[in-house]
Amino acid sequence: MHENRRVVVATYEDLAAAGRVVERLLAGGYPRADINLYQKPAAKSAANPGTGEMMGQHGVLVSVRTPAERAEAAVDMMNSEPPTLVQVGGENWQQEAWASMIPGLKSFQRLDINFGE
Repeated sequence: MHENRRVVVATYEDLAAAGRVVERLLAGGYPRADINLYQKPAAKSAANPGTGEMMGQHGVLVSVRTPAERAEAAVDMMNSEPPTLVQVGGENWQQEAWASMIPGLKSFQRLDINFGE
């Protein structure tokens, strides 16, 4: 019997804010294996080449897989840094209608999470 799982997804404009959210989720008891951090590939700019820090409205994505009863607590933690989007979905959240609000979602690259170690 599978427990009822949800995936909470939030997007942020910069990697630093998303990193702080990941740290809060880890401190809140969400297992590292259930937290994912993705970044939209950065276009290099002449003013700030290679930094990729400010990624635009939906440039960095944090997701956490959680039992349904802990989804609201995850939303609260994700709202601690102002997200550009926060949604709760099922295991296949990428196919949900609201996922189309994240431009270039398929091009996002998963990042290693080295927080809280």
